[in-house]
Amino acid sequence: MRDAALARLKTPRLKVPREALDRARQDLATDHHFRRLQMNELERQLEQLRYRVTIVDATNTLVVQTLEGALRDVTEKLERLKHGAEQERREILEFDETALDRLLQIAHRLGDLFVAETTTNEERKEIIAALVDRVIVTERTAESIRLPVRSARGWVRLQALLF
Repeated sequence: MRDAALARLKTPRLKVPREALDRARQDLATDHHFRRLQMNELERQLEQLRYRVTIVDATNTLVVQTLEGALRDVTEKLERLKHGAEQERREILEFDETALDRLLQIAHRLGDLFVAETTTNEERKEIIAALVDRVIVTERTAESIRLPVRSARGWVRLQALLF
């Protein structure tokens, strides 16, 4: 059954990962613009809060504490946004052509990786999950199981013998 399923599963097309990487690089500019707008809004809120802290009566401790708490929250949000944007940018830019070529080399050997003695069952599940979107058993007899497997390319019919 396993061999029949592996024979029917195709390795990813070479264009798909390359197109995804190109799209991610293009989306980086759009995401940067959107995050810049968010950061501008947080910086505006930060300036308003700083101004309000300077004009409030220091003896009104409840108001001062509330403003300082809001100031901390906005500062933390701004720092998280900056850190997240930089990390995402680094991940996309560091995934270069060499890494893409290595990924494609591995993708061509998925069948070998799947049946290797060193591959754990958990890793086999991850390989199948990356290739198969959905499996539904439509017919089951003592001799066989009929199940359509939906991958990114559509439905493929498999019939496998039970042992």
